[in-house]
Amino acid sequence: MGFKTKVRIILRVLVVALLIAFTAFSAVQNRWYLTTSTSALLAIAAVAELIGWLSRSQRQLSRLLLMLKHRDYTGFPSEDSSIPKDYRLAMAAIVADFRAVRLEKEQHYQFLLAVTKHIRTALICFNQHHQILLANQAVYDLLGVTLLHELKQVERISQTLHEILLNFSADNAANLVIKGKLHRLSVHRTTIRLQADEITLVSLREIGSELDDNEQEAWRKLFGVLTHEIMNSTTPIASQSQAAVKILKQLDNREGKDVVVSAHDFADLIAGISSINERSNGLLKFVGAYKSLTTMPQPRLENVVVAHLFQYAKTLLDETFKNKNIEFSTRVFPKNLTILADQEMMQRLLINLLLNALYASEGIGNARVEADARLTTSDRTRLAVTDNGRGIAPEHFEKIFIPFFTTRKGGAGLGLSISREIVRLHRGQIRAISKPNEGTTMEVIL
Repeated sequence: MGFKTKVRIILRVLVVALLIAFTAFSAVQNRWYLTTSTSALLAIAAVAELIGWLSRSQRQLSRLLLMLKHRDYTGFPSEDSSIPKDYRLAMAAIVADFRAVRLEKEQHYQFLLAVTKHIRTALICFNQHHQILLANQAVYDLLGVTLLHELKQVERISQTLHEILLNFSADNAANLVIKGKLHRLSVHRTTIRLQADEITLVSLREIGSELDDNEQEAWRKLFGVLTHEIMNSTTPIASQSQAAVKILKQLDNREGKDVVVSAHDFADLIAGISSINERSNGLLKFVGAYKSLTTMPQPRLENVVVAHLFQYAKTLLDETFKNKNIEFSTRVFPKNLTILADQEMMQRLLINLLLNALYASEGIGNARVEADARLTTSDRTRLAVTDNGRGIAPEHFEKIFIPFFTTRKGGAGLGLSISREIVRLHRGQIRAISKPNEGTTMEVIL
């Protein structure tokens, strides 16, 4: 409260007090009727003016609070000179601050709309009443509409998409046919609570072109490996069979007489046919290995205790690790951690990863391999096999999951390919984290 306002109040109170006192004094005097009446009227007028002055300030404050409640700042502040200037200045400052906050929020909202408009991922946000609060341009392009207010509109376009928006409980991929066009979408769903409202944000990212590109790249790499392996087998077969045919042609006798084969030619024939047989068996083995990779059965899901899974692998491989002077340890948290998986497939996966870690750590001083399992912050299970071995060379990083690719002499190159297929069948992810000469971690998320 400013000095001038205080002076005004004090003066008004003093005037009212003096008038009341004078009225009381004149009332006890003999025949001061007119004076008493006049002073009484003046006292009443002064009290009324004081009440009116205070009421105007009160009304202005009530108007300010109502305006803030409804966020309507038009016609404020008032230029009523009867209201103290410091009151008007304080109210004007409050209104200016609220206007600035509202403008800033509006600018942020417009910025958010501009950003989401340019994002290629479709974003749709709705509340528990299925009212759509936000939908960017990618959503409208996906659905072929220009305006969305509620999820019922989505239901009329695609029943499947409507069910995904309401019932999708985890991040995953989905195939949708919308207006006769197939869409392969990566779906992510997040639910947050804002005061009394439960807000759901769903992102729908078109991954069809990415999958096509990745599929083409995978096929290209696989064909490269297959061509390499087949050529490695068929080239010696062709060469040896051609040499054998040449020897037999030289010995060709069309007169029906017995053919005499020299010891040298006979040895060459035996060697050539043996080589053909060896390479043919190798090719059959290669085809059998490829068949086992491509015909893996669907997992039979059951509750698997991870501690028991690790104990199985430790019992099976502990002696092998000791013979290689490699320290092997396991760790599970919580101890009763359980996963829904095919037990035999998980055993195969774990053994593949442990054997890879063992081969990578051979000959390393103080070699260590650890199998670790724990829950992530998103309540998923993380299985990891870590070694301090030679690591993965940067030029090999993109090839480690390609079937038949191996850097180990005598290796089949199928361990990680089979491991990735097992993880894929369990709708999980597998990745390698490695630094040359420092070690590797193979991480599986289920």
